[in-house]
Amino acid sequence: AGIVIDMAGIPPGSDPASAPAESIVRFGWLQGPSVIGLTALSIIAISFYRITRARHTEILDEIRTNQAATT
Repeated sequence: AGIVIDMAGIPPGSDPASAPAESIVRFGWLQGPSVIGLTALSIIAISFYRITRARHTEILDEIRTNQAATT
């Protein structure tokens, strides 16, 4: 959000009520697509993560085995 605030022309630490109307509009136009883009990127990234309940159980067993070996 800090980058979007800078790009919208809102000075850091300023009172939001004193921000110019055009800066608020610019903020909305920048923030909306940013959220949509980051959400889409997250969905794309997680789509490559394939895990089943069985594989999850295997991973937990491996973690427990490794923890037991180090203590």
